[in-house]
Amino acid sequence: NDPVVFAGRLKRALEAEARRWEKVAEEHKAELSVVEKELGAAPQCDPELWFRIVRQPDVVRAEAEMAVAQALANLRQLETRQELAAKQAEQIAQAKRALAELEGGDLVSPDKIDVEISELDEKIRKLEQALAAARERRTQLVRRREQASALQQQIAELRRIVSQEVSIVDDAEIAKARDALEAARRAHAQVTDLIHKAYLDKRIEELRKRASEAEGRAAVFRDAAHATDDVLSSLVARVTRKLRVDGGRLVCDTDRGTEPFGELSPGERWRIALEIAVEQLGKGGIVTVPQEAWEALDPVNRSEIAAIARQVGVVILTAEADEHDDIHVEVV
Repeated sequence: NDPVVFAGRLKRALEAEARRWEKVAEEHKAELSVVEKELGAAPQCDPELWFRIVRQPDVVRAEAEMAVAQALANLRQLETRQELAAKQAEQIAQAKRALAELEGGDLVSPDKIDVEISELDEKIRKLEQALAAARERRTQLVRRREQASALQQQIAELRRIVSQEVSIVDDAEIAKARDALEAARRAHAQVTDLIHKAYLDKRIEELRKRASEAEGRAAVFRDAAHATDDVLSSLVARVTRKLRVDGGRLVCDTDRGTEPFGELSPGERWRIALEIAVEQLGKGGIVTVPQEAWEALDPVNRSEIAAIARQVGVVILTAEADEHDDIHVEVV
């Protein structure tokens, strides 16, 4: 019901809300300073690459990672081929040595052995008494034939190996692949760094926007808090022009300048209050003034208030201590 009390509460609430938004703005500014420090100077890179990083950071990162994976796979493939070529060359050398040893030895044709086997078979049929010895000889010849066949197969395999051409991967090609892998890794690291800087740049813009919005909200609440003084001043102005509200306090203009109403002397306050009461009541009104308030006025102020009351036609009722034992009514 008391507009002054209500305005005070409202102003404190608005100022508290303004301080809250100012704190939010300061937090955004602090984070903005940290992010700007982390970002450092503007990224130096291809403008088209920076545009893609800002728009599609995940796609650019995936492309860089794929390039590293492809370069690594190419290097591994060349290294594997080089190892296989080295092993193949070693196998060919071993095959050549084995082939030379076998071809230089005493080889027996399987066909010749077959003839001997046939002759022995005939002898076996004719010479049963030598059956045991002949059968043993036949077993040995059969074993030798198997060995000869195995040797021929080994020789054929070794000749096939010797006839192969070695696919050599030289060190220069390996070095080139390693350089490509390092280049892909550097590009990936650059893309990752640029993506992080793009994120920081975007974060800076967001923090600036939030800080600006918070400052704007704080300003709105500050203005609203200051506006409570205007509302109270308009309410006071409906009653009198002698008082107004400034900084949430009633003030008035005196010969000493603008002073808070509450810091005036009791006599000055009552003079102003009585002047306002007389103005508001008008002709025929009655104003009661406590004794201590009336006695606080000096003679000059008393006479001026009495003159105003007579001019407007208002009756002022009060009391004053004197030497009489009884109450005497006086009309001034």
